[in-house]
Amino acid sequence: MIIVDTGFWFGLLDRRDQYHSACYSFLSICEDPLITTFPVLTESMHLLMNRGYPQQGLSLWQTLQLHQLKKFSTFSLTDEHLP
Repeated sequence: MIIVDTGFWFGLLDRRDQYHSACYSFLSICEDPLITTFPVLTESMHLLMNRGYPQQGLSLWQTLQLHQLKKFSTFSLTDEHLP
């Protein structure tokens, strides 16, 4: 299982990001399941949409739906995870 953070999602969806091709290539060959949290997804959408990439923000959801059944899941944070 590989934990993915905002930097990965941003790099994947922003074609001008210096890590775009690396993130895209990684996703296409990765066979391990990916996991993230809803706060990471929220931050990713917020950054993409606030930086003038509304279509890429929406593409995030499409990307998740495409890969969700095969290798993607979200980890739900609960009160027990807080310090």
